[in-house]
Order: sequence, then C-alpha cells, then structure tokens
Amino acid sequence: GVICLCFSTGIAGNYESARIAAVSVKEKYPDFDITVLDSKCASCGYGLMALHLARLIKKGKTKEEILKKAEEYTKQMRHLFTVSVMNYFMMGGRIARVLGNFGNTLNVRPIMTLNEDGAMQLVKPMQGTEHAMNAMLDMIKQDGADLSGQTVAFCYGDDRASLDYLIAKVKELFHPKDILISQVGCAITTHTGGSIIGVCYLK
Repeated sequence: GVICLCFSTGIAGNYESARIAAVSVKEKYPDFDITVLDSKCASCGYGLMALHLARLIKKGKTKEEILKKAEEYTKQMRHLFTVSVMNYFMMGGRIARVLGNFGNTLNVRPIMTLNEDGAMQLVKPMQGTEHAMNAMLDMIKQDGADLSGQTVAFCYGDDRASLDYLIAKVKELFHPKDILISQVGCAITTHTGGSIIGVCYLK
C-alpha cells in the first residue's frame, strides 16, 4: 500500500497533480493500493507530519490505522511563523500593499498560521522580533499543548539568532521531548522571504 502525502492545497497544487496521477495509474493497474492525502501542512509542519506517519509504519500499524491518525494530525498540526519584512506577502497578494508598507515602516512582524483549510492566515501583528517571539510562545501556552511528549519542529531562513532565542524559550517553558531544525529552501522563501522563523507542533 502507498500513501502519498502532499503539501497543503491551500498553498500549492501538488495534491491535485498527485490525485490525477493516482487515478491514471489505477486505470492501468486497478489493484494498485494508493491513497493521496492533503496534509494541510507546509514546511517543517509537513516534515513533522511525515515523521509521525513514518513512526507509525515502523510500529507496524495498518494502512487504515495510519490514515485515521493522519486525519487527526491534519486537524491538530499547529503552524506559527513570522517574518521581518512583508514585501513577499505583498508580491504574492496575501497582504495589501498599503498595509505591508505601513508594517515595514513600523517594524511590524506579522504572526501567521495555516488555517483549517491549510491556507496562510494572519493571526496578529507584533512590533519587533522579540515581541513576535514572545507572542508565539503565548500562543503555544494558550493551545494547552503538552510538548513534553512531542517532537517540535522549527524552521528558519537566514535569522539563526532569532531561531535560537525561540528554541531556548520553548525548551525552558515547555520541555519538548525532541526538536527538529530545518532551514527553509527557495520554495518557501519565494513566498515569505529569508527572515521567516517558524515552529510546528501538535495542538
């Protein structure tokens, strides 16, 4: 059996491409067992989702059990991220140009998430990097997530110092079982810019 885990349809089109390909394959090989999933995740959240499913496979869970857990993970995965400049959001049409220029002038860092459809959504604007990091920590606390038994994933572009601050505070306050760190590539930074700092976990 095959599970094809795809990037969120709210951001990219590879789920639809994979679904069409799966239909085409099954027309030629009707017994081929493939399921295409919309992870509703992106970047390190997408990687974290894949890791959770891989662990279930290693434990010998059936495909049906894994698909059931995958459905739960798509609802529970929390993405929180911020950027220092809004130019890339403006170019992508995700933030109005007037609002973006206003935010850049005042050093506003928007806190973003992925909504239930897997699309980017503004949560709140914060002034300055430290305030943005602390706001993300408050949101983790508000979610009531127990990170002590979890792997928490972090991502960054070119601002490793801010990432290290966020990781240190998450360790201090929430004691995660394990952490993953990834540097985002060109596909993500095309939409966010290199200043992105993010954290993903299960709510």
